[in-house]
Amino acid sequence: MKRVGLVSIIIPVFNGEEFLAAALASIREQDYASSEIIVVDDGSTDGTGKLVRGLGTDICYLYQGNAGPAAARNRGLAAAQGDLIAFLDADDWWPYDSLSRRVSCLVDDPQRSGVIGYTQLMIGAGSAAPVGDYSPWGAPQATLNLGGVLIQHNAFSRVGGFDETQAYAEDAEWLLRAREAGLRFAVQRTVTLMARRHSGNMTNRLAPSLRFLAQALHHSLARRRAAANLALADFEECR
Repeated sequence: MKRVGLVSIIIPVFNGEEFLAAALASIREQDYASSEIIVVDDGSTDGTGKLVRGLGTDICYLYQGNAGPAAARNRGLAAAQGDLIAFLDADDWWPYDSLSRRVSCLVDDPQRSGVIGYTQLMIGAGSAAPVGDYSPWGAPQATLNLGGVLIQHNAFSRVGGFDETQAYAEDAEWLLRAREAGLRFAVQRTVTLMARRHSGNMTNRLAPSLRFLAQALHHSLARRRAAANLALADFEECR
């Protein structure tokens, strides 16, 4: 039985020592207090584990051998106690009202499976620049960045977890399956995620990112074609 109103915040991290403290600080500064923090260390070889263990006993720290972000997200989901799920990458952070705005959107209509907020890209002088030294890069975007999304935990019972064969674009792949399953998502036109742009971003590797996104779209199209063929098979043939 999941705790009603509790937001389980899952942070998958691989060698995120440089930025993780700022991400965790932004969670603790939220104006929505009912949350649990789950950090899934995906085989880090830097000081990530030591950092997390020194930041307080309210953090659930899980370690696993390196298996990729999808596997780390699934590990966090298995441990989550809340009926609401949020994700935050270790190098991003949230505005102070990010959670409360998203929770309110779901409370307004319990039939919604999730809410997607806007993302503001942030860029600084260098990868090591602290949060305060970053400035907005362009206008806020309505993107499928999982860090700006809040999802009902029971949605994963309907859709399943993240596809661990997706080294990239696992969030887009999951959201495609959610749409195919008929889940309702609302778009909230306020910034719920500050996404840090720096030299170590996974999405800087454009070729594999696009390849795995194309793979996700191909699989989605194949599933929808199969569903359409099954639906046509239910009708009597006209001769």
